[in-house]
Amino acid sequence: ERPFAPSIGVVGQLEFNANRVAELSPKDAAWIMEVRVDVGDDVKAGQGVVVVTAASAGKDRAGLQAADEAIASAQSALTRKLQLSGVVAQREVDEARRDLATAQAERDAAAAALKAQGASTEAVDGGSRLVLSSQLADTVVARDAVVGRNVDAGHVLLQVADVSLLWAQLDVPEEQAAAVLPGQR
Repeated sequence: ERPFAPSIGVVGQLEFNANRVAELSPKDAAWIMEVRVDVGDDVKAGQGVVVVTAASAGKDRAGLQAADEAIASAQSALTRKLQLSGVVAQREVDEARRDLATAQAERDAAAAALKAQGASTEAVDGGSRLVLSSQLADTVVARDAVVGRNVDAGHVLLQVADVSLLWAQLDVPEEQAAAVLPGQR
């Protein structure tokens, strides 16, 4: 026979584990074109969940395309100079290598700018379209994304969270706090 444990009445709320919550928002002003998930849907990490269009994405994609073209040009120049080795000064070959490295660094920077917006580096719809992806493989718990809405930078469109473990935030009276232990049921 097991005795009943004393109980106390408290006010509190359940919250998601703050270490397993992600909020999805555009990094610049955007127009929502498509919402691919809803509250309660399970998503995978990297899954495209909201499609927006943003002017900054077009600019960053144009920078990426220009960098790709600069890489092709620099690679071609280096190849020509290597084929003419012995005729072309080593200084010119070294300069061509530096030009190629600079072009590759500019491409990396343009790709990072797109990634920071949540976009892929693949060209899509003229460049201004972004497919925002979930950073976590969990459940959509909140949605404020509506097709056709213009949103400002940082506006939270979706919240994804791990619903398997919740935190209980309880307001326990001080005189009863000693009776409450971690993991207690």
